[in-house]
Formats: sequence, structure tokens, C-alpha cells
Amino acid sequence: MSASDVDLWRIDLAAAASDIAQFRLGLTAKERMQADTFVSPELRARYTIDRASLRAILATYLGMPSDAVIIKKGPTGKPYVDAALQFNHSHSEDLAVCAIAWRSEVGVDIERLREFHDMNGVAGIFFTPEERNNVATALERERVLAFFRCWTRKEALLKATGIGIASAVEDPAAPEAWDTYELTPAPSYVGAVVVTHGTIVCESWNEVRSYPDLLDVIRSQSELRRNETISGSLRPQ
Repeated sequence: MSASDVDLWRIDLAAAASDIAQFRLGLTAKERMQADTFVSPELRARYTIDRASLRAILATYLGMPSDAVIIKKGPTGKPYVDAALQFNHSHSEDLAVCAIAWRSEVGVDIERLREFHDMNGVAGIFFTPEERNNVATALERERVLAFFRCWTRKEALLKATGIGIASAVEDPAAPEAWDTYELTPAPSYVGAVVVTHGTIVCESWNEVRSYPDLLDVIRSQSELRRNETISGSLRPQ
């Protein structure tokens, strides 16, 4: 992975129940305690798979054991590690995505496409007038897609800048320093990744679909640091 590349990881949070105990071994003691606070077995499993996978992925890029990775939060809640490595992460229902970069700030967001009763109300609070108009004038069958395309682009930018959507009703002026790429991480999901201008985003996905996949991540540090030449790249939107 070169300094100007971003790798994308896709994590299946619906792994077989028999794998959960194995994933749990990849958590720190504090994370295991956090997992145990979830009353729902489904939510507990999602958290366990997600956190263990994220920790293993970061460890691979940093070249250290997963239990040595210390994930901190900045003043606005943006996670970081004490290294030149930059990462961001998002999850929605049974899917999570992680974006990894060296020295380029990065933000990523995904959402499962779904109807919900107050879409116009949410757009009225968080979207700019132009964005609200784009959603309102979309064909009915495309309105949900238009809403979540807009939402994930906005959220990814705010996560890249470290602001977070809860702190911004209107977009910060999106400077020319940022590029936005739309993602389709899986059927019925949309997303976006925002990176420093000129950064190349690898168009192929790395996968964690099971515990054996996670073991492959841990074993393949040299393979994951390849990509001095990217066969393809996404185009900014």
C-alpha cells in the first residue's frame, strides 16, 4: 500500500454463530465487557465480529499484535491510532466497512437502503436546501436511494474532517482538498468515502466473511502491504 492509496475492507457481521467465540478471543478485556452489555445476542455478535476484525486489520497494517493496537478518540470522537496510519469505519446492520490510508485523512459511511417515516424531517434538519430539493424531486422509487446517497456523502465528509453529523446542520464548505467517492459495498447498501484530494482509492474490496478470513488477515501482512500499482481506482463524484 503506497502513501497515496486507500484500501477498503468489507466485514460481514452475520458470521456463523459457531465463529463468535473465536472472534471474541480477538477482543481486549474492556471490549469483551462492552460486548456483554448488549442484551440482544444479534447486537452482541455484530459488535464482537466488527471490533475483532477492525483490530486485526489495523494490526496488520501497523505490523503489531492485535492486542497491542490502542484505538483512541479525538476531541470530537474521531478514532485514531498513534501512527501515520489513518482509518475510518462505519457499520449498518449486518455490514461494516473500514477505510485505511497512510497520511491521508479519510472518512467513510455506509447505510442499508430502507424506508423510514420521517425521511423528509431528517432532510429538513441536516440537508442543505439544494440537497433537500434533490431528494424531494427524485422519482418515488429512487427517493430512498437519493436520500442515503446524500446522507452518506455528508457523513463521510464530516467524519473525515472530524466534525460528525450531529454537530453540523449544514455542510462545512467542502474544500477542494477533499475528494468524494460513492460506494456500493453490497446489494441494498450505499456508502461514500472522502479522502484528501488526489488520493487513489482501490476499487477492489478486501473481505472478512468468517473467522478463517480473519486468520488470513493476520497471516498476510506482507500481502496487504502490496499495491504499489493499483489495477483500478474509483472516480470522485
